[in-house]
Amino acid sequence: MLHKASKLLGAMVQASDGEVGTVEDLYFDKAEWRVKYLAVKTDAPGTNLVLVEPSAVRSPWNSAAVPVALTRAEINRRAPDNPPEDGHLMSSSELNGCHIQATDGEIGHVDDVLVDEDSWRVRYLVLDTSNWIGGRSVVVSPRVLTGVDLSDRIVKVDADREGIRRSPVLDSIDVGPAEDAPPFAII
Repeated sequence: MLHKASKLLGAMVQASDGEVGTVEDLYFDKAEWRVKYLAVKTDAPGTNLVLVEPSAVRSPWNSAAVPVALTRAEINRRAPDNPPEDGHLMSSSELNGCHIQATDGEIGHVDDVLVDEDSWRVRYLVLDTSNWIGGRSVVVSPRVLTGVDLSDRIVKVDADREGIRRSPVLDSIDVGPAEDAPPFAII
């Protein structure tokens, strides 16, 4: 099952001994496109942001509650001074709004990312193409991206506009293995 990152933001994080805070952001490795940390805003005094690895999350999780196999004290001990300054990490919030550049022109902007609930991989970027193909959203697999330039707010895709416009309709957010999923789809 795939989940929109935006729906996970604000979800309550449930430690084994009570509520600890809410999901503020997702940090993922931009080479592997796998979520490395959930940034959790806690209610502990003097703690603003805590990084929790997805391996601590227990199933089932959803946009209302994210149960973790840690205590409140264990989570609060993980508090960094700032979000990670790792050149391999990117946050879902900083990717949102980036313009998508096909080989022959712009096609829209990143509106969200779809995360696989089992592997924590970013399976698709959700693109808002309302200025291009009239209100339809398109999903693009990270495997067809050729570059991400956050300073210029551009994500490059190895496909032309017409190929993306003719993408199949993604009729389910349970799309099977990543290698079998279409590189582009209309939702």
